[in-house]
Amino acid sequence: MSAVNENFAEIAPLALTPIAADRIWGSTVHSTYSVPAKAEDVNWGEIWLACEDFSLNSVVSNGPFAGNALRFFKQRWGVDFCGYLSAEQKRVLPMSLRIERTGSEPGPVRVFSKEEFWYVLDVGVNSWVSFGTSLDDGPWPSRLSDKLNVEPGDRFLLPNGMVRAQGPNLTVLKVLQADAMVQTLYNWERKKEVWDFSPPAVDIPIEKEALIPLKTVLEGRNRLLYQGPSYSIKLIHTNFVSEVGEKLSLVCPIKGRAHLKVSGQPDNLRLVPGQVVVLPARLGRFSIESGTIISYILIQIA
Repeated sequence: MSAVNENFAEIAPLALTPIAADRIWGSTVHSTYSVPAKAEDVNWGEIWLACEDFSLNSVVSNGPFAGNALRFFKQRWGVDFCGYLSAEQKRVLPMSLRIERTGSEPGPVRVFSKEEFWYVLDVGVNSWVSFGTSLDDGPWPSRLSDKLNVEPGDRFLLPNGMVRAQGPNLTVLKVLQADAMVQTLYNWERKKEVWDFSPPAVDIPIEKEALIPLKTVLEGRNRLLYQGPSYSIKLIHTNFVSEVGEKLSLVCPIKGRAHLKVSGQPDNLRLVPGQVVVLPARLGRFSIESGTIISYILIQIA
C-alpha cells in the first residue's frame, strides 16, 4: 500500500474539546439547550467549540492523536484533511465557532471588525438583542438601538463595525470570521473580566450599517442559512448521508443526539449538543443517524 493510501486510512472524524469560559453574566442554570460536560457547574457565558483565534486553540478529544490542535492534522494529512483551497491558508478554520449564554444579566456591548453570524438556540424570560446605535455619542446603554425580541431559530448576519448586545436569558450560536478584532464598549458597570478577547491596538470604527438580510435556500428538508466566500452554514433536521469527496466540514448538534458512521470504519462517533466534530475533506461517505429528532448545523469550508 502506498504512503498516500496509508495516510488516507488514518483519516477519521475528530471531536473537539469544548472550552467553557466562566463569565459574570453567564449562568449555571439548565435550559432547553443541552450543555457539554465541560460546562457543568460553571457559570459559563461562552463555550468555544472550534477556534484558532484569541490565543485559543481547539484540540481533539478522541482517537490516537487526542490532545493535538487542528494544525497537527493539516500537517499530517495535508489536502486529505483540509482540501485544496484551505491547504494554502495559514490556519485550518476561516472562522471561530462559539456559544454565548446570558443569565439574568445582559452580555457586554461589543463591536467587531469582521462579520459575525448569529443563530438563536434558546430564549428565556425578558430576553432581547440590540444591533447598532441610536446616537453618535452619549452614555451607554442609552446609545443602544431598540431592543428586539427573538425566537429560537432566528438568525442574523452582523456586518463589521456594528455594535451588538445580547440580552438576558438567551443562548446564541455565533460564527465569527478569522482574525477579527473585538472591542468591549460597555460591560454594565461590572468589574473587568479576567479574560475578554484580545484588546485591539486602536478603537474599532463604529459603522451605521444595517443587518445583512439572509435568504434561506431550501434543499429538500435541509436549509442553507448562509453562503459566504469562505464557508457555508446549513441547518439539517433529518438523518443525513454525504456524497463522496465532501469539503472540510464541522458538525454542531443543536437538538437531540446521534451517531456518525463512516463507510469502512468499524467505530461510530457519538454526536451531542455543545460539541463540534470535524469531518476531514476526504473522509469518504458518512451518515448521521438518530432514533429521535435530530437537528444540527453543518458548516462546510469553501
